[in-house]
Amino acid sequence: MNKAIFDIKPAERESHAGNSLRLAMSIYDVSAAEIAKYLGVTRQSVHKILDTKTMNDDRLQAVAGYFALTPDQFLELPHYPITSAFELFTGQIIAHFREAQPRQVKYLVSKVAEIKDISRIIKMLEQNA
Repeated sequence: MNKAIFDIKPAERESHAGNSLRLAMSIYDVSAAEIAKYLGVTRQSVHKILDTKTMNDDRLQAVAGYFALTPDQFLELPHYPITSAFELFTGQIIAHFREAQPRQVKYLVSKVAEIKDISRIIKMLEQNA
């Protein structure tokens, strides 16, 4: 896991699409080359996007979709970096158990409400940080 995720503090409430992309790439462990290939642009273009505050709607939709997020969720990432990482990792854990040990996944699925409660608590703590 990328230690830098835990060094990131919640951003000011203003949205910055480039910061959202930077954090999403860190959380999901995705390179600029992978994003460039998906968008059909060069890596240099992705690096320019990382410095841009806004994106046009089509690009925002495409980038957010790459991470299976809505545009609003994508733009909120810098405001809730730990919550975002927690939700991603718990989703990956459940997916792993669904595939590797399907009989044991029933227990994890039965705990989804508790996991969502933990996520809400983390988000609340981030809001007050």
